[in-house]
Amino acid sequence: MYNVNRHYTTKHAATYDKFKGQFRVDKVELLKKNFIGQQSIMKSKVISSYSATKISFLIAESIAKGGQPFSSGDLIKNSIKQFCNEVCPEKIQFAEDLSLSHQTIARRVEDLSKNIELALKEKLCKCEAYSLALDESTDRSDTAQLAIFIRFITSNFEIIEELLDFRHMKGTTKGKDILSEVKKTMIKFDLPETKLSGVTTDGASSMKVKNIGFVALFKKSINHNILSYHCIIHQEQLCANVLEMKEVMEIVIQTVNFISRGLNHR
Repeated sequence: MYNVNRHYTTKHAATYDKFKGQFRVDKVELLKKNFIGQQSIMKSKVISSYSATKISFLIAESIAKGGQPFSSGDLIKNSIKQFCNEVCPEKIQFAEDLSLSHQTIARRVEDLSKNIELALKEKLCKCEAYSLALDESTDRSDTAQLAIFIRFITSNFEIIEELLDFRHMKGTTKGKDILSEVKKTMIKFDLPETKLSGVTTDGASSMKVKNIGFVALFKKSINHNILSYHCIIHQEQLCANVLEMKEVMEIVIQTVNFISRGLNHR
């Protein structure tokens, strides 16, 4: 109260002390109404800014999921402006305020990815046991890509399966190279080796070679026994034998074998 009183005395006393009686009361009420009006304007602007930011994130998410270039944001913004101009002209300024440049979309996508990673790390803190699945392939730029998936169970017996990480591998893709990338991912997500129960890989030679393949090296680096599976196709084969799904299984085998073949120059 002392600070408020000092502020009034030094800044406003000369202006408002001359008002007496009912006139002073009316003046105070008028000032209060003006203050509330200013608050409403500020609140409206904050809400509008929040909505524009939220829409920007939603559009960035759609662009990323659709695999579209970040520059698509400018086209989307122009489309929204045309729509507002025809249907709801009073919202045209809101459309103008949308920030959908390719730089903004890139930042939004990066923020979304960080948020997803943070949420996954929070879930992994409750992990009681987990297993990993790996798939290594080559993209159109001849760069090896290693996809690492995780399946884990929480203390509440909730089973969760997620894409854990996506590693870009320059140079060779030998078993030791894959092992290095997997170890980096485990450190990145604070995954304790003691809770690891198994690993599943594709049929690449770098994965399954007896002594120097990834699986062999990975098992040697772990201080306890873990289960290892070579390709999910064998698990599907067991189901097919029981359910007599021979025709379906043949198509699955042909598809998996086609996908698992490396490029001719590798």
